[in-house]
Amino acid sequence: MGLPYPRVSDYEDFYCLRGLRLAMTCQSERLMSRTLVLGIVAFGAIGLTAGCISANDQAQHMTKDQIEAQLKRDLPLGTPRESVVAYLDKRTIDNSARSSAVPANRIVAMFRNIGGGTLLVKKSLQVTFQFKDEKLASYSFEEKLTGP
Repeated sequence: MGLPYPRVSDYEDFYCLRGLRLAMTCQSERLMSRTLVLGIVAFGAIGLTAGCISANDQAQHMTKDQIEAQLKRDLPLGTPRESVVAYLDKRTIDNSARSSAVPANRIVAMFRNIGGGTLLVKKSLQVTFQFKDEKLASYSFEEKLTGP
């Protein structure tokens, strides 16, 4: 019959295994901490990059108000339809001047990637020109957002 008390070697094995488990726990905690810190740094870098790109976009692209002011200056009410089409084509601005889907008394133009967009969301400005007797009668401006 064996002794009712555990042997000394059983205690040594237990503490050795427990120490190994503690060492593994500490090591895995350190690894998780490093991973967490690297993740936070990576997301911070992405955020800063997106912010810088957004700021650069705003510096390079005109805003809705700037485009509106320029159009009202360059294409005042009463401008002939052909002059509006030539203006848009010269600046390679997408427009519906030659589309049969839009009535002849209207041109819809899209100014893409205007100021104020971000890395993921692009901002565009849709301008609708209304004509009466082949002369510009009015315009309307509407911002559009596109992105994932």
